[in-house]
This record gives sequence, C-alpha cells and structure tokens, in this order.
Amino acid sequence: MAKIQQKNNKRLYIRLASIVMVIITLLIFVIVTWYKGDKYTINYIDKMEYNYTNNSQIEITKHSEDNYVEINNKTGRNLKILQLTDLHICSGILTRGLDKKLVNAIVKCVDTVDPDLIFITGDALSAIYVTASTRNSYNQLNAFIDLFEKLGRPYTFCFGNHDDAGLAKKDYISKRLTDAPHSFFLEGEKDITGKGNYYIKILTDGVLTSSIILMDSGSRASDGNYAGVSKDQVEWYAKTIQSLQNEKSDIKNIVFMHIPLPEYNTFYNNMKNGDSNYKLVLGEKNERVCNGKQNGMYDKMKELNSTKWVFCGHHHTNNYSIMEISSGITLSYGMSMDYSTYPLLRFQTKSRGGRVIEIDNTGMVNTYLVKQDNDYKVVD
Repeated sequence: MAKIQQKNNKRLYIRLASIVMVIITLLIFVIVTWYKGDKYTINYIDKMEYNYTNNSQIEITKHSEDNYVEINNKTGRNLKILQLTDLHICSGILTRGLDKKLVNAIVKCVDTVDPDLIFITGDALSAIYVTASTRNSYNQLNAFIDLFEKLGRPYTFCFGNHDDAGLAKKDYISKRLTDAPHSFFLEGEKDITGKGNYYIKILTDGVLTSSIILMDSGSRASDGNYAGVSKDQVEWYAKTIQSLQNEKSDIKNIVFMHIPLPEYNTFYNNMKNGDSNYKLVLGEKNERVCNGKQNGMYDKMKELNSTKWVFCGHHHTNNYSIMEISSGITLSYGMSMDYSTYPLLRFQTKSRGGRVIEIDNTGMVNTYLVKQDNDYKVVD
C-alpha cells in the first residue's frame, strides 16, 4: 500500500509541476509580448514594393505656431479626401496574418480612390492585449507611419480612445506625426484638452473657400463613460469659427473627430420615429451608439451656422449619414478597416472600407462610401 501511495504522490507531483510550468510559461509569454510586441508588420511594410509619385497640384503649408494648416487646391477640380478610421494596427506575434490583411486592404483602398488627402479619424493603434497580443504601441505607431509614408499621399490624424492606451502616449505620438514628412498633423492648441486640435484653411487657387477643424474627442472620463469633446474645446471651436468668418462671412466648415456626438443617436432615433426633420442620407446603423458627453458642441455648431458636416469613427459597423434638415447639418460615420478588435469582422467585407469626401470651390460637399466588398468602388 505504501508503494502505491508513493507512486500516486509522484504522479500528483509531476502533474502539479507540469501545471506550474505551463502557468510560468504563459506568464513569461504575456510579460514578453506585453512589452516587446512584434516587428513583423513593420518589416512587411518596409519590404512591400510600392511606387507612387505625387504629381498633385495640392500645396500644403503648416503654420504650427498659429495652429492651422493651409491647403491650396490648384488642380482645377474638387478636392478629394479619403477618410479611413479604426485601423487597429496590432503588431503582435499572434496577429501577423491580420495585420498583413489590414495593410493590403488599406493599400488597395488608397490606390482605388487615389485621394488628394487622407484623414484617419482615430484608433489607428490598438494596444488591447486580448486582441492585439501586445501593449507595445511603439511598434504599432512605427507601422502606421511607415505605411502612410510609403503610400505617399498627404495625411493627417485625430486621436481615438485607443491610440494612447498602450505604452506610447499622446505627446510622443503627436511629435512623431508632426515630424513625419507626408503628415500635416499639428499638435494644435496647447491650452485646451487633448492633442491635435487645429484647423485647416482650404484655398482654391489661393482664395479661401472653406475650412476643416480636427478635434481630440478623448477616451474615458472619470465616470467610465466616453469623454467626448470638452467644454474648453467647444469654446476654442467657437473662437476658431468666428475668426474664419471674419475672413469669409459665409465660410463652410467640416469637423473631424473620433467619438460621435450624442446627436448621432438622437437624430437617428428621431428619423426612425417618423420625425420629418431628420433624413437618412446614406448608410446603415448596425450597432448601438456609444457617444461622448453633451458639452454643447452641436448647439454651438447650429448657432454659428458654419459647420455643415461632421465625420467620426469609433463604431466599426455603423456607416450612416443623418441630416437635420432645419440646420442643414449632416452627421456621418466613416467605415472601419478593423480586422482584429471585432472578431467577427475579420470574416466579413461589407463593413470594411472608406468614405470619400469631395469639396468643391464653394465649400459644398459630396460624400460617398467605398466598400471592400465592392473593391472600393463607388456604391452610394
């Protein structure tokens, strides 16, 4: 009996030792991947054969000290912007295949649309360990900048709620994007909440015709909800619009941000309930709207009567545009490029793509979706 007991104890010790070794191995894997990440995506982009010569007659001038950029359209046609959002670059050892698909999808979309400018409305980086298998957003940032520098089109960016959630923080990300050769991102106004709050003057052959404002819509507030645009940002927005109106009294404006305003949800529900003041212009609502706080941003837009289009990201399966007819303001989602964060989306193409925004020489906008399941050709 004693020998049998000894044999059973030995087996138990071996099993316990095996379990402990598995746990230790997993802990080592988590710790290493958490901090180190993976450089496969960076290397894949670096080795990617891609040649593009930018012959566009678009002149871009940064006025960093005054927090604005001038974009002079000398093409003789509408200015074409491609909005991309929620890329969620992972750069993790377990997400190599997903990142490769993401890079290829972005390249094909950009090549098909051939935009003058690219606006990325947040969550380019994805330091969510469960889906990215790393928190090293330095690698993600390097991959992001390497890719868009290789694509050769001028691009800019506004912060999403995930971009500074990893090891790389906003100050560092902002500095890298400010210094990137093809980027026209600015760190923006220093005395208000967030980074990348700045504006763009759109000129046609040297004449001011319209404007764009980019805003940092924050991440989580202290109460756990999304922060959204803060009150000091709304005040800055108002001063900026008034300054632009002093230059051109009827100037039209576009706002880009990541997290939607509360009115995205309110207006859609009003439309569904039969209110004729709200019109679904295009697109679909496929998930619940998780918006930022109401800090008076929309009311200020109505009051100043300049902003007529708002473009956001954040929700990966919403791509609708909803218009309040009385104010003439249209609230629009972009289209996500996500392959990792919503696991089921990696098997779909209908929710992946981009939004094209064309601005004419009077500041009027025409916008439509380009979806992956239609090879990024015009569908709406």
